[in-house]
This record gives sequence, C-alpha cells and structure tokens, in this order.
Amino acid sequence: MVLSGREKWDNGADIEAPLLKALLKGLLVPLLLFFVLYPFPSAFALDVITVKADGTAIRTGSEAEAKKKANDEAFRGAVLDALNALMREEGITADPEAVASFMEKEVYPGPLKFILNFRVLSEGWTVKEVPLEGLPGAEVRAGETAVAPVTPPEGGATPGVMPAPPTPPAPPAPAVEAPLKLDVYNVWIEARVDAALLKDRLGRIAEVREASSFKEVSIVILDVTDYEAFRSLYSSLGRITMLKGLSYSSFYRGRIVVRARTAAKDADLAERIRREAGEGYTTLSTGEGTVVIKPVSKKPM
Repeated sequence: MVLSGREKWDNGADIEAPLLKALLKGLLVPLLLFFVLYPFPSAFALDVITVKADGTAIRTGSEAEAKKKANDEAFRGAVLDALNALMREEGITADPEAVASFMEKEVYPGPLKFILNFRVLSEGWTVKEVPLEGLPGAEVRAGETAVAPVTPPEGGATPGVMPAPPTPPAPPAPAVEAPLKLDVYNVWIEARVDAALLKDRLGRIAEVREASSFKEVSIVILDVTDYEAFRSLYSSLGRITMLKGLSYSSFYRGRIVVRARTAAKDADLAERIRREAGEGYTTLSTGEGTVVIKPVSKKPM
C-alpha cells in the first residue's frame, strides 16, 4: 500500500511529501503564472540585505569612465557591507585574508552579480584642489660648504683676521604654482544584495582552522504536530549558515530530533534559530550540544 504524504506524517513514517495538492487540483500552471507576473516585493525579504554605499572617482578620461569607476566602487562596498552584516547575523568569524581573497576573486571582477537592484540617492561632480609639493627652503649648493660669516668686533677688523666677504643677496624665490584642480565624481547608492548567493559563498571564507572545531548538535523539535508548520520550521533551519549537514535523527509525533554540525556555541546557536524560526517559537539551550525548539504557548482568552 502506498501512503500519501499526510498519511506518512500521521503514521510517523517518511515525512518527505510531494506537492500533490497543487498537481491534483490543477493549480500548478495558474500558480506559476501568478508568481511570474506578480512581483511580490516582500516575499524574498529574508534573502535580501539592503545597504548604502558610496563611490568616488577622479576624471582622467571621459565622464562615463569616471562614473563607471565610482559606481563599481559603490557596488563593491555594498557587497562587502552586506557580507559583514551576514557574518554578524550568522555568528561567523572570518579570516581577513580569506575575505580579501574572496572580494578580489569573486566581487571585484563583477560586483553586480550579487546586487539584485539599486537606486542612486545622490550624485554629482566636485572640484578637488591638490596642492603641489612644497618648495624646499634655502639649501647649500652642491660642492659648497656652509661657513658662518665672522662678524668683526666693534671698532674695526680683528688684527690678523681677514674680514668676511659680503653676503651675496639671496636668489629670488620661484613663483608658487596654483594647486592642481581635479574633477571628482561622487555617487551614493542604496543596494539590495542577494543574501542567498552570499550565503552560498560564505562557506568558502568561513574560518575553520581545524576539523575538530565542528561538533555534533541535536535540535529537538517539540509539540509541532502540523505537517506544514514542521516543513516551514525545517526549511528555516536549512537557511542557517552555521548549521552543516542537517539530517533527521529520530521522528515521533510531537518530538522530532534533527542532527547537524556546527562550530557555534550552544547559546549562540539557540538565539540564531529563534530569530530564523520567527515569533511563533521559543528556543532553549540545554547544554551538551542540544537545542530545544517549542511553539510559544498561547494564553487562553
């Protein structure tokens, strides 16, 4: 006998259920058209990081070249800021050299692949004055030796001492040139960075000095008996970068244990799971590599 996804859930068997509802009701094609035609700006909020960044470039050729250089600088800055924000959110410490290598190899050649869209907050040209090198003071000419003149005492020359030759007049100081004026283009943008793509790359630059830094953890999910609620919760665990190798350990109705590997502390992991799971759940670190997830108890009316 073949069990449906719901029957498998109710019987505690394999919980992987296909999308039979949409297929059986003939809603798959209308749903696809709906999602393609309607933008749903907030649907991907969890996969987007919005940051602001600026860029500056000195005009050495055409205006278009200067604008492109400034925009590229702003795009790279936006990706770097988003990467740092993502690492703080995930509780990941990265080797600065690894981050620099990642930026150089993957971001600098094409930062726009990480940016979903952006808007210019302000832009414009300014003139920057660069002073020329300062003029040196009076110096002794090459091959000459500086000799302090002998000042004769009052009443005439000192017997046996030749009077000092008259001091030649100082050469006129060269004219000070005006500072160099440069045209500078400045741009200030707000960019929406693809957090999902950054998460995919984040594993390459996470600092893992030793394999032993990872430990096995158990995530115990209690009192979640609705299948759709469980699938949504399990998907949220999969979005947490600090969790690796997510898999089922045991499955009973009302108590599901998931295994994973992590380098994070139990308390940090519990807090990260709580933020990702949402307001409907609470988490508790019991120590010894175990985190418990439970729905928030609703107060009776």
